[in-house]
Amino acid sequence: MLRSSEFQQYLRSSYTTVDKKKYLRTFQVYYDPVKEKTRKKSVNWKAKGFKSEKQALRYLKEQIEKEFRKYPMFAEGNHCETFGELTALWLKAWSPTVRQTTVHHQKEILRRYLQPHFADNLRLQQLTPLFVEGAWADILVIRSKQTKTFLEKATLEKIRSLLKQILTYGYRHDLVLFDLNKIILKIPNDRKIPAIQRRKKKFLEKEEIRILLQAIDEKYESNYEINKMGKLYLDVTEFLIRNGLRIGELSALTVGKVNFSAKKLLINEGVVAAGRTIEQYIRNPPKTISSIREIDLDDRSLAIIRNRIQLNEARQKEMRQREKGTFIKTYQRRNQTSYHKKVRASEQFLFSTTIFQTQNGRPVVYHSFKEFMNGSGHNKKSVKCVKDILREKYPVFNKHVTTHTFRYTHISLLAEAGMPIKAIMERVGHANMKTTLEIYNQVSATTKEKLIQEIDSWIF
Repeated sequence: MLRSSEFQQYLRSSYTTVDKKKYLRTFQVYYDPVKEKTRKKSVNWKAKGFKSEKQALRYLKEQIEKEFRKYPMFAEGNHCETFGELTALWLKAWSPTVRQTTVHHQKEILRRYLQPHFADNLRLQQLTPLFVEGAWADILVIRSKQTKTFLEKATLEKIRSLLKQILTYGYRHDLVLFDLNKIILKIPNDRKIPAIQRRKKKFLEKEEIRILLQAIDEKYESNYEINKMGKLYLDVTEFLIRNGLRIGELSALTVGKVNFSAKKLLINEGVVAAGRTIEQYIRNPPKTISSIREIDLDDRSLAIIRNRIQLNEARQKEMRQREKGTFIKTYQRRNQTSYHKKVRASEQFLFSTTIFQTQNGRPVVYHSFKEFMNGSGHNKKSVKCVKDILREKYPVFNKHVTTHTFRYTHISLLAEAGMPIKAIMERVGHANMKTTLEIYNQVSATTKEKLIQEIDSWIF
């Protein structure tokens, strides 16, 4: 409900004149916060039977207030006097314009970093440039619970962006009364260093790629059971390195997105699996338009896709036989004699055209790859993961590998080969050149080191 005190701040001057028909007419000037301009409304005394200017002004204010109540920001439940109420209004207006995963992520930033310093009951009158900059100073000294170090640049940028979005929304609707240009929210330069150092370790050299693929292959060879899906994660790793996809984009690939004759692959969605059970996986369109792209495939990538399709079809054929009760499996007893038994169909199996899928037909996702690489829970103790093999047999390999490592590697290899930045951006779906350029520049520095080493080796 619109309160009188709130309504009064939008009223400007008022005056009464005699119109062309010699009748008294009163005008009320006011500011429209939605259309963001000054307007005025008038009334003829004779038409309404008014005897005084006071009556005319009261009528005009009621009419303007009725108009205001039609606006969502002044609707019942949209009363706003505190930071918590402002945040709720902003979320209501902003949430329908983005993906639900983005909403969830922003709410988490709000809960962890902003609410402790901008309490829900903080009155908007107390929200001054001095207060905001003081709260930002407090945020800058927050330490990570895990690493005990100060928050890095990327996290601080997300917090600052969210705070500015909320304040800008309030300023546009005259709820925050100071110009946002008056506040300065700086990020110390030293907060960028850890990310830069970590990024240098994110991409693999060609020799490191060879070692990693060898370790993955050794893990499969050490498993004496029949692996019906082939060396799935070996294919996943090589395909990601060759094409620079995000893991969610790879998870969403289906047969219909491959043009075998033109050697092209359509990337237009991603699987969101983080924090979800298999039943809760969802397919989302990408965050940016530039992420929707069609890339060229090399012959090896096409061979990997064909191999995956062949294995998937064989697995699905087996499942259909199981459903009919015609699939017989031979088992070995301890005394070396064998026996045959029908195998029931898996209730969890999903028939789909997903290219990179597991034994149950579900798409490969980040946490399944992470478990294969680094182990998880009780399996880590009993079954060697790829990380264990690398530690034992390839101690020279000292990089922590995630699925995003392969995306960085793809970009770095193209940069090292001298490919134009624009071409790399289009291939990996980067909307902002900044991300590509950071990797490109780091690789360029590595290339310069190799260059001087090469010159040093020259003997004339």
